[in-house]
Amino acid sequence: MKRILTIGILFATTLIPVHAATAASPRSAPHALARFGSAQLDLGQSWGSAKACLVQDSGVTCFATEADLNAFIAAPADASGGIVSQVAAAAGTFSALSECGTYLRLYSSTGYGGSLLAIATELNWINLSAYGFDNTTSSYRIGDCAATFRDGSNGGGATYTGPTGAGVSASSMVSGWDNRVSSIYIS
Repeated sequence: MKRILTIGILFATTLIPVHAATAASPRSAPHALARFGSAQLDLGQSWGSAKACLVQDSGVTCFATEADLNAFIAAPADASGGIVSQVAAAAGTFSALSECGTYLRLYSSTGYGGSLLAIATELNWINLSAYGFDNTTSSYRIGDCAATFRDGSNGGGATYTGPTGAGVSASSMVSGWDNRVSSIYIS
């Protein structure tokens, strides 16, 4: 009987660290790490020469232009040797486009200009500071799922008063909200 109890305790203590390690995700990390070509970026520190970054459950990938990001999204997931295959192989996984079908796109300048943060991760508050995009949004395009914008971290603070329903876009933020969004939620 002692032998079974010892194995049970060893097994239980072994599971605890594994569970804790898998609970962390890019959206809860202080700074998100991203692939940019063959380099790795700490987005909370700098985007380097990247101008567009895509946040998916499988990780973050950055690009030199929005056109490059769009090409990545449009590439078939099973393209042999294509950009998706290369990134998936490097990351060890690939997450298909969210159930929403299209991404929330946040832009650093009005008129859908400047840097772009495209987000597919749903049903979690996402702190934009982890992606170097806190208090940066000046225009946006919402995909097939509604979004909520807040001016505090983890969904705290005031709620953005502009339209954020599915398919909505705004070439500028409503008065008082330019460069104010700190966290978002896609539902």
